[in-house]
Amino acid sequence: MKVKVKNSISKLFVFTTVLTLILCQSISIFAAGNLSSKTIEPISTISSLESAESESSNEAFITEDDKKWIKNNMIDTKDVELNELGLERVNKARASRGLGKLTASVEFGQEVKESSSSIDEGNPKMKLANRTSSEVLPSSVDNSLLDAFPPIENQGVQGSCVAFSTTYYQMTHMTALVKGWNTKNTDLTNKFSPAWTYNITKAAGPNTGTGFSRAFNLLKNSGCVFWSDFPHYANSSTAYKAWPTDRSLWEKALNYRIDKMGYIDFSDGTDTPIENENDENLTAIKKMLANGYVLTFGTYIDSWRYCTAGDESVCYMVRGAQGDHAMTIVGYSDDITFDANLNGIIDPGEKGAFKVVNSFGSNWMRNGYVWLAYDALNWVPKSPPILMYTVESLQILRKGDEQSMAICYSGLM
Repeated sequence: MKVKVKNSISKLFVFTTVLTLILCQSISIFAAGNLSSKTIEPISTISSLESAESESSNEAFITEDDKKWIKNNMIDTKDVELNELGLERVNKARASRGLGKLTASVEFGQEVKESSSSIDEGNPKMKLANRTSSEVLPSSVDNSLLDAFPPIENQGVQGSCVAFSTTYYQMTHMTALVKGWNTKNTDLTNKFSPAWTYNITKAAGPNTGTGFSRAFNLLKNSGCVFWSDFPHYANSSTAYKAWPTDRSLWEKALNYRIDKMGYIDFSDGTDTPIENENDENLTAIKKMLANGYVLTFGTYIDSWRYCTAGDESVCYMVRGAQGDHAMTIVGYSDDITFDANLNGIIDPGEKGAFKVVNSFGSNWMRNGYVWLAYDALNWVPKSPPILMYTVESLQILRKGDEQSMAICYSGLM
């Protein structure tokens, strides 16, 4: 008897102008904004939204309230245009194939074409027999190499992964990208404080977490201050009790707010929306990354299953629902290959991955980074590993109540 092996990553990505990406197997979120002499509009992306429960919660990443919040506050993204950075990267890829240059680009923060927001599970997209994107995109992008992306940090003993992904990594990167800051240093006056977001939005009790909707609500309505203004103490189990009571901090935070948010739905009503590394369901995500954005997403980190790709570690599937966690996507590679099922050949689903940064410090995995296979976004992998699964063991894998897949974005005011 054959039993389907099911991944348990939520298909939701989120991004903002201060780029944020949260992987949750279903929705991705991003944020974008314009820069004036006094204001910045950041962009962030989340792959999936966690519920506003503690990080040890067994609740699904995307609750009904999360869906309503996304629908009411984020743009349903159907197409992504290239900004100046994206155009430069795409033209390099075109030149390598002997193709002519493209000339049209849009301003930073204006890459997303808006459409009515909806996560409609009742009307899934038609699945095509051969979903291959006809667009020429770079085979790889790594935004962690940009001056705007800050150094790897460690959340320590606190359950502040959502705050690190949305605020420290995404908001810092996106704001720095707009303002031309170099954040690859120890200067804490140009990096946003995860403690600000965590302390204000966390659930009651020690070492509890927060949710993406709470974090983005705060960043949209109240903004954020820098690490130097409100420090994060990784090794303190009581630092979360600190509350920003200085009025000047709240006034300063208003200068750095998210203006608009959106999501990209990459589901198609099937268990395997990603057929290969060139699947058109990956195009919008890749274009956002090519444009310089970073994305945030939610996943079950303790259920990740790894294989190797040379000296690199690759998560090829998420088998289980243990360890609610938020992380950040900084790039992708269509060229990375791995042999998850150990059959000696590269099968469909064993090529292509996102580069992900964690908040466990630079000693985690490879200097704080790891690869997440495109195939890990599927409920059922294209190339399941050669393992024997019993019906009982599969029953513990939580698929969740929905399969909508989207990306959200927002911008700083």
